[in-house]
Amino acid sequence: MIQGYEPIWERAAESYQVNCSTCHTQPAPAHFTANAWPGMFNGMSAFVNLDTDSEALVLKYLQKHSSDFSDEHH
Repeated sequence: MIQGYEPIWERAAESYQVNCSTCHTQPAPAHFTANAWPGMFNGMSAFVNLDTDSEALVLKYLQKHSSDFSDEHH
């Protein structure tokens, strides 16, 4: 068992950084709303090599850390 979600979010953030920065700098998670992230993410997912579970985890991380849930302003 894990203590909280932080280890999961750290893994997702690392996967996002590693996989989504090979072609360009990736936007901060708080750059888009939770509803905007699926379209952005799905449009780019064909360019990376993530399995289905990893894709779902990264997308959930981006939505959870989106502008809807963040104090960061973009």
